Amino acid sequence: MTVLPRQILQPIESKLQRLRREARLWHLANGSAWLAVVTLAVMLFDLGADRLFRLDLPQRVLMLLLMCGVVSAVAWYKLIRPLGARLTDDALCLQVEKQNANLNQSVISALQLARLDDAESLGLSPQLLQSAVASGVAAAESVDFAQVIDRRARTRRLGVTAAVIITVFGLVTFFPETAELYLARNFAFAAEQWPQQTQLVILDIENGELVAPRGDDAVFRVRAEGVVPSSVLMEINPTGARRYTRKMTGAAPGQFEVLIRNVLEPMKIRARGGDDRTEWVPVRLVERPGVEQLTLTVLPPAYTGLPRHDLPPAQGTYDVLAGSTLLITGQASPDSRRATLLDENRPLAAIALDAEQFQFTVEPDQLHSGSYGIELIDTNDLKSRRPVRFSVRVLSDTPPAVRARLEGISDLITQRATVPIVYRFTDDHAVTAAELSYRDPNIEIAANQPIPQIKQPITAMESELGTPEIGPAVLRWEIEPLQLPPGTHITFQVLATDNNAFDGPGIGRSGQFALKVVSDEELRGELLRREQEQRMEFERLLSDQKALIVSVRAFAAGIGNTASLSDAQHNQLKELEKQQRLAAGRCRAIADHFRQTLAEIDNNKLEEIGGPMHRRMAGHIIEPLEALADRRVPEAADHLDAASRPSFEAGQRQIETERALQVQRQIVDTMTDILTNMVKVEGYHEAINLMRRILKEQSEVNEKTRKALEEQIEDIFDD
Repeated sequence: MTVLPRQILQPIESKLQRLRREARLWHLANGSAWLAVVTLAVMLFDLGADRLFRLDLPQRVLMLLLMCGVVSAVAWYKLIRPLGARLTDDALCLQVEKQNANLNQSVISALQLARLDDAESLGLSPQLLQSAVASGVAAAESVDFAQVIDRRARTRRLGVTAAVIITVFGLVTFFPETAELYLARNFAFAAEQWPQQTQLVILDIENGELVAPRGDDAVFRVRAEGVVPSSVLMEINPTGARRYTRKMTGAAPGQFEVLIRNVLEPMKIRARGGDDRTEWVPVRLVERPGVEQLTLTVLPPAYTGLPRHDLPPAQGTYDVLAGSTLLITGQASPDSRRATLLDENRPLAAIALDAEQFQFTVEPDQLHSGSYGIELIDTNDLKSRRPVRFSVRVLSDTPPAVRARLEGISDLITQRATVPIVYRFTDDHAVTAAELSYRDPNIEIAANQPIPQIKQPITAMESELGTPEIGPAVLRWEIEPLQLPPGTHITFQVLATDNNAFDGPGIGRSGQFALKVVSDEELRGELLRREQEQRMEFERLLSDQKALIVSVRAFAAGIGNTASLSDAQHNQLKELEKQQRLAAGRCRAIADHFRQTLAEIDNNKLEEIGGPMHRRMAGHIIEPLEALADRRVPEAADHLDAASRPSFEAGQRQIETERALQVQRQIVDTMTDILTNMVKVEGYHEAINLMRRILKEQSEVNEKTRKALEEQIEDIFDD
């Protein structure tokens, strides 16, 4: 086995190592030149594109990625991969022999033969093998392997690299602001803009975005600085929709705005005008703040004794008693930071928020009728789309209702009269006092001055004070202590006071009553006149009753024993029944007038209660009239009603008619007796009045006689 010594190839290997270094230097110079030129070219292209088209941030990011991709590709293919490639000895030898044809492949043959471990097994002579290797080594020593490398091309490439570096330094030196702005915009992605005549600024940007309420119309505003363009365009890029452009309108000098209606989706916007174009600005949509829950609680005034209560939700207008306190509590939507109570549309008070909850008290002196609202402002300074509103109608505590009437008295009274006043008081909460208020005409006052009111407490119902309802009860007011002469007029009314402690007390008033004080003779004459009127009315009633008997008798004769009535006969009988029933009402009315007369006689103390006049009027006129109205007249009408039934057995209708006639005759007899007593009472009154006139005239004659005697005596003594 023949093995060649390793050092025999030392000359060749040494030259190959040098060639390998030269090749790497060449690849380094070549790759550097490519990398420098391409990097400069793409940066200049990026600079031009950004300067010309004013690329926005996404475009600049894309351009940087493209530049990095191109430079990386060039670096890989022109520098990293060539430098990392393995240059074999055989490949280098082939390049050398390619450049030196006279070597006749002796060098690569020497390398390959020297690698043989057992040449003898291949049929090669060891002497011949050594000779061939030695010949190849000798040939290699006569050749400069480095000539394979084009040193001039390498130098040019190094020059290109140096030129690019010098160019970059030159550009940076002569155009530092441009270089700095370019690097800031395209590598640091700063928001600085290229120098321009017009600068557009989108207003209302916070934290790099605009905020708009969802579903509302959004107004975007742009301010133009420098050379203000004649028009500005707004580019709008909604999420999930096509981008479109809107022309902005001038809002103020140097300002433009555009209205986007019903914004429902997030979007990006940018402005373009003159030689400027802004960056894309995102528009974030938010919900306007609102009141999620609202409770109105009324605290009534303490004097009412009423408990606090919540008002029902969603009611148009709430009625609230004056003096009440209104407690407003609720829950605001998230991110609400401020709440304001509105009076109509004017701010009334600020409402504090605690974790979106609020509570506010409207005091009684602040509460009034009108519309209130709660307006919220959130962290984005957005107001409620519409304030939550409620209306309040403040109701005054109505004074007590006073109902009063005179009973058993008219507008004429005597000096000794008792005036019965029937009263009833009602209030929403409590009646605390009651008074009789009147003007005393005996009090002398200056001319054109009102007569002062005298108030007399009504003490008969003190135990009922403090309750919401008093009465009905009767106050019997004695006139005699006032010592009012005939011809005097007195006016009065009933007052009631409630417990209104807020803006009261409230005073309720009855209607005003006016009475005239007259002499006994005047009042008796007035009562006699009324009695005569009622007596004449009763005479007409008696005449009508007699005529009704005639009509019923004629009807009974006409129908005989007929079992059924014709329509005309039935209607005629019903009309007779109606007339009979009307007579009962007329009797009742006359009885009421006489009872009123009797009550006036008693209340004015014209007669003693239970005296002859009282007994005669009550027992012979009023009570018989009431008996007619309540029993006898309706009984006759009931018989007529029975006779009008559609079918009867033979003779039954005639029986009912006869019964009606019998009762009617009794009615006439009773009415005749009543009329006789009316005449007697009138005679009694006339006699009394005549006697009183005689006594009055006798008194006047006596007074005149006395005065004449006194004058004669004075004359005698004077003589």
